[in-house]
Amino acid sequence: MANFLTILSGGLTLLIVALFLSVGNLAEHRLPPRWQHALRGALFIVAGVGALMFPVYVDGNALLDQRAAILATAAVFGGATITMATGAAMLAYRVFVGGSAVPAGIFVIIATAITCVLLVSWWRRRYGAQQDLARLILLTGIAAGLCSVLALLLVPPAATGWKLFLQEGPGYFLVQLASACLLGFLLKMQAERQQSVQQIEQQNSALRATLEQAIGALSTAMAYRDPGEASHQSRIVGLVERIGIELGIDGERLEGLKLAAMVHDIGKVQVPAEILKRPRKLTEEEFALVRMHAEYGYQILKDVRFPWPLAEIVRQHHENYDGGGYPAGLAGEQILLEARILRVADSMETMLSHRPFRHACSLDFALASLESGKGACYDPQVVDACVRIFRENRFSFNPPCKAA
Repeated sequence: MANFLTILSGGLTLLIVALFLSVGNLAEHRLPPRWQHALRGALFIVAGVGALMFPVYVDGNALLDQRAAILATAAVFGGATITMATGAAMLAYRVFVGGSAVPAGIFVIIATAITCVLLVSWWRRRYGAQQDLARLILLTGIAAGLCSVLALLLVPPAATGWKLFLQEGPGYFLVQLASACLLGFLLKMQAERQQSVQQIEQQNSALRATLEQAIGALSTAMAYRDPGEASHQSRIVGLVERIGIELGIDGERLEGLKLAAMVHDIGKVQVPAEILKRPRKLTEEEFALVRMHAEYGYQILKDVRFPWPLAEIVRQHHENYDGGGYPAGLAGEQILLEARILRVADSMETMLSHRPFRHACSLDFALASLESGKGACYDPQVVDACVRIFRENRFSFNPPCKAA
């Protein structure tokens, strides 16, 4: 009888576990922690009442269910408030059902709830909230089993209760212990998995913050060497973000695009400063040196393990859509979309800014220049997005450049 009851009760426990795990995993991705805790409390109440609605029958009497195991697990994973709320709901349903075994049923609920709450409270004061959780689950399971066995003595008449205590007591104890451990250990595994995911997310956030700080440091290095270049990079960030959003880029990819904009000209640290600052048009030899900055930037960034292809974006940001750019002569879809966006934003900001050898262009001239380069220098899709943004007054550089 004990083995049969254990198997039958275990099947019901597995259904309860499936409910907890499936709903819990869904809530983990959709609800904040506070609402997740409230949902878990509701699940314990539903599971507790559900266990009473589908008991195991012995000799025609509904005597065995999962109430004690569920209360024990609620005490460990839900806390005192959830345990008492679950117990109250179970009590109300048990009284509603009625029958000669009502005193026994009430005793199981009250005794298990109080015993397990006190046991968990004592354990956590002594050992801490997450210390040796496996032993705590086992102890509350034992407490649930003992409360269930003692309740058999209250089944009327006294001779029947005593007989059940002697004959079925070991089986009842084993059922509650096994059920509490099964549900408890699976919930423990779920909690540990969630904790591991949170730790990984925290580590990733810390790593990302470190990488962003490193990128910011590179950008700052450019500012010390050439304040005008630093201003150019910072102004481009806002425009590439706006174009990226216009083209449907979001999330991590958009973040990578912005970071690439911050360091897209980092390779210019290897170009002589006097060439960059000369107030005249450069000679062919000087311009050849400046053109090397895309490759220099790639060499600086390529060995750093960013979660974004920053090195390739920097390397490709002067490639032309028709293949006439540098350094590799890539064309069309061979060029990363981020690099194509950066190509347009870079040209737009350059035309709207003062340079040592010329004044800033007007907005109309800059937009017309972009449109004339569609399909040649620039990706037509990116140009259209950029033009829409400016024509509809959804972006402007801050501070604004003086028109020529």
